Amino acid sequence: FEYKFTSFIVMILILLGLTTKFCGECETGMNQTILTCKYGRDKTSIAKLFSGFIYVISVSVMFSVIDFVVFKLCLGFSGLNQYLYAINEYANTTLNLKIWQALLLLFVVKTLGFLVFSGIIMLVSSVLNSSIKTYIVSALITVFLMLFTIIVPDGIGEYLNLLNPVRLINSQYLFKEFKAINLFGTPVFTIFVAVISGVLLLCIISVVTLLVSRKYKAGRRGK
Repeated sequence: FEYKFTSFIVMILILLGLTTKFCGECETGMNQTILTCKYGRDKTSIAKLFSGFIYVISVSVMFSVIDFVVFKLCLGFSGLNQYLYAINEYANTTLNLKIWQALLLLFVVKTLGFLVFSGIIMLVSSVLNSSIKTYIVSALITVFLMLFTIIVPDGIGEYLNLLNPVRLINSQYLFKEFKAINLFGTPVFTIFVAVISGVLLLCIISVVTLLVSRKYKAGRRGK
């Protein structure tokens, strides 16, 4: 449940693979050529965005499978049909799920976190026109997001971290025990709020990335 090193490796691969997703064509001088093509405007940007997401999902699946296989080979664990609360650290969990179901849920939520993180990286790439600047800004954002969950875990930080993809990537903490957010006097499971917030944030980031990319290309065409 807590392969943090693998998650960190996936974040590095996302950082290395997607930072030049939008700004790379500007540096190579291909931006003007692409604009003259039939599908060189919005459709190209949409294709870039979705190809980036496919890359992230593929990497997430690959490393999740590797983790599971290595875990099975090393420990020979055969209790996947036991309920999650059978594990000592999850004795107080509110999820009435079997271990294999919890692993599947963890994979889905973690992948959502990776997608939100990749969306942020591609948004930075669409704003900046230099790969070096994009690498630096993206790396700083990555460090900030990782440190924010540690430095400000409670109070207002508890609510702000619901928009932090790192919290989704390490979502096992959200269902170890009962955790709820007070929304207008109604307690709502933190894991549910985090997932809904992640989906909404991913949609918003994707739309903003496409809008920024269109505006930037229009500006370049005008020049």
